[in-house]
Amino acid sequence: FVKVGEAVVHFGDGAAWVKVEFREVVFRPFPLETMVGKVEKSDASGLLLSLGFFSEIRVPPHLMQQPSHYMPEQGLWVWRTEDEGGANLDLYIDVGTDVLFQVKE
Repeated sequence: FVKVGEAVVHFGDGAAWVKVEFREVVFRPFPLETMVGKVEKSDASGLLLSLGFFSEIRVPPHLMQQPSHYMPEQGLWVWRTEDEGGANLDLYIDVGTDVLFQVKE
């Protein structure tokens, strides 16, 4: 709130009316926009990401980089890829790390 006026009781219904002045921030990313978020939570239902000012970004398993799988004993998601020699390489998505993600809806 930038400014809050005095409360005035409205005659007839007893409601308090207050004149206020405020600033509003609207966050609406574009579809397919790529952003950087910090992993706040990792569980079998996917990842929960934060942008610092907004922390309700959910990434379900079917939208993660494939092939990804959840390791319940560590509580982390893992993306399996290959190194330059063709050997399997597991990349762990740790809580607290930054990840790139793309807006779908």
